[in-house]
Amino acid sequence: MLVGGWHFTDNRAKIFIFILFLSFLFSFYSLSQIHKKNVFPSTVETSGKIVLNRQWGRLRAVLIDTKYGKLVTYIHSDKAPNEGSYVNIRGALFDFKNAKQNNKGFDENLFWRSNNAVKKIVILDIVVTSLPRGIYRWRNYLRELIDDKLPPNMAAYMLALTVGEKDKTLSEIHRKAGTIHLLAVSGFHIGLLAAIGTYFFRRGKKKIIGITILIWGAILLVGMPPGGVRAALMVQVYLLGLLLGKPSYAFNSVSVAGILMLLFNPWIFYSIGWRLSITAALFLSAIIDIDWHVVLKACVASLLVWFVTAPLVACAFQEVPIVGLAINIIAVPLFALLFPLIILFAFPLLIGLPFSEVLVAPIEYILEAWNIFSNLITYLLPWSVYSTMTLVFSSLFIFICASAYASGIPMKRIPYIAAIFSSSVLFLV
Repeated sequence: MLVGGWHFTDNRAKIFIFILFLSFLFSFYSLSQIHKKNVFPSTVETSGKIVLNRQWGRLRAVLIDTKYGKLVTYIHSDKAPNEGSYVNIRGALFDFKNAKQNNKGFDENLFWRSNNAVKKIVILDIVVTSLPRGIYRWRNYLRELIDDKLPPNMAAYMLALTVGEKDKTLSEIHRKAGTIHLLAVSGFHIGLLAAIGTYFFRRGKKKIIGITILIWGAILLVGMPPGGVRAALMVQVYLLGLLLGKPSYAFNSVSVAGILMLLFNPWIFYSIGWRLSITAALFLSAIIDIDWHVVLKACVASLLVWFVTAPLVACAFQEVPIVGLAINIIAVPLFALLFPLIILFAFPLLIGLPFSEVLVAPIEYILEAWNIFSNLITYLLPWSVYSTMTLVFSSLFIFICASAYASGIPMKRIPYIAAIFSSSVLFLV
């Protein structure tokens, strides 16, 4: 945020004090929200709407929006209402377990609080009072249509791209290869969508309005994932700058998007997906203006993003696959081409056009070939790295170098500043 402010003015002392004041103000507000104590009854009988229904081991995790806030319950799939359903519920409320209370070390409290949930409810009785409507009805319909009409690989990718549902087998393939970010709708996907929108909406207010409707419609359809919301806010800030005749700097757009999300829900900071998304986006936006050949920039950026995000991944999942260093150089440009083709070729089959099976067959073969290739590379490069002081220092050093470059600090001073800041952070930790 400080770096973003510096980009707009030469009077750095005043802007530094102003931004520092805002930082303290926002931090105080965020901490007060996190430590806010709400009093809930031990049992409730209320109505609400199902806003999330996802696989949770052998059960389904269901998030219910009620007058008490969002409540989470774990329920058998045959008893779990569809997303968007309105229900009457009766049950007992409990606190979430933290990492120390959970045998597997999973911090249920941080996970669900970052999803804006306030309590866990053990359901004693649940009755559906109204079927899904609006965007939820379309999400459920599209999910069923994709499962029914498309071949396995295309269906798995389409579900991830359109309704934010990840296939377990496909997710495992991408997780082992270090490319799981491709299945989570974030800046990569929203950027592709905005680029496609730019092609159809060429200029003026029509372009701004058209792209706005396109990206936010997609975000609503996919279920408002944090990384996607961050990317959409970033694009929106940029579009607003165009509308006002003051184009926004990418680094500022990412910063503003992140701050807005933290103000809305400070707990989102504890979402590993949000932290990875915002860290990668800040880094990439900081180096976007470096004057390198496009291929060289793409390769170097992919390698450096791995180093920048590696400590976060290692902290959350205990290890970071080395294979991600190599395979992402191929995967990112490949799927930048494949994702639009998957949607384009899936559409005729979804609406039942004749001979559409012939169109999707090549895409299905390419996706299957990628799975085989990904598994092969993972087998050839089975090693992982773990969270070490060296890895953390390298990550901080690279990130601070990029941030300093984005702030306009002379190149000769950047390594010294990065070394001092990185060492200071490690010393404080």
